Amino acid sequence: MKIFHIDEPNEIGKKKQRVSRNDKMFFKQQVESVLKERKKMTEGNIKLKNLLIESQDDTDSSVGLLLLHDKQLLCLKRTGSYWSIPKGHIKIGEAPIEALNRELAEETQIVLDTIPKLILTTEKENGGSFYLYVIHSTNLQTPTLDEEHEDWKYYKFYDLPEKFDFKVLKHLKSFYSDKFVRPHNDTVSDESGEYFGK
Repeated sequence: MKIFHIDEPNEIGKKKQRVSRNDKMFFKQQVESVLKERKKMTEGNIKLKNLLIESQDDTDSSVGLLLLHDKQLLCLKRTGSYWSIPKGHIKIGEAPIEALNRELAEETQIVLDTIPKLILTTEKENGGSFYLYVIHSTNLQTPTLDEEHEDWKYYKFYDLPEKFDFKVLKHLKSFYSDKFVRPHNDTVSDESGEYFGK
């Protein structure tokens, strides 16, 4: 690889070296690589900053949706973690149904054309409330996932994945017969000892 110098007074008048096509390509790739890394770091910082800003607006209350199609439940897999349903925190000044539609659109880009039915309101351990809605969709809704999720699938109730949010599972069992909901141990933890859905 050639070493390139900026012209200095003692370099004036000397014959300049030509830069080969291979050298140009090499430097172009190096610059592109550095810019790509810088962009990744910037995007990561922006996402983290946005998450921190978003969490300041969050209340202790949250919403979740049982989106059913052909007797199957839409489940989302959190990145590197457990499976659950579309759910999230209610923001300050937001009604539960507004929060539900926002969270669903953010996580899956699905926009509902009918209003889901509220089937459960329960108090959470942290003092907030959890609102659970259900909707039976005649059309197959195909999610486009956000960065918080890595996979999605429609599951029959008796065939839910093992690593499933145990709090949501508890609510499912209260609305659907145990014979339709796979019997999981409600205290199953992952390798780190954390309980799913906390």
